Amino acid sequence: VVALLSHVGLDVGADHHFVVRREVAGDTAVADLVLSSGEFKVVIENKLDAIEQPWQCRRLADDHPEAQALIFLTPTGRAPATARAEDPWHSVRWSLIAKFLEALRDSSPAPGRHIAQDYLSTLRRELP
Repeated sequence: VVALLSHVGLDVGADHHFVVRREVAGDTAVADLVLSSGEFKVVIENKLDAIEQPWQCRRLADDHPEAQALIFLTPTGRAPATARAEDPWHSVRWSLIAKFLEALRDSSPAPGRHIAQDYLSTLRRELP
């Protein structure tokens, strides 16, 4: 999480412990992932094959005005088509997530290391 947030220009220390919630319903849209740590909040919208819903990214930004970043995660890193210029959207490609996981896997004897490897295998297979 720290590497991803650093990539989008947010300085968070390794002492942050994030809660990750899936499919978080707001007033007008559903966020795929919401990461939070105290007052710190990031919303991630993941698009694989689906197109954006009408005004989806604008609605997500309106539902989460306190978010320090909005991340649009796609296989190609394309920009969201339904975002406003003033909203803090950052386009990220899945290959960058794979690089972060590889670095974590290679530098840490963490108990979840095998999970990272399984996920990396899936990313490589599904998102060439």
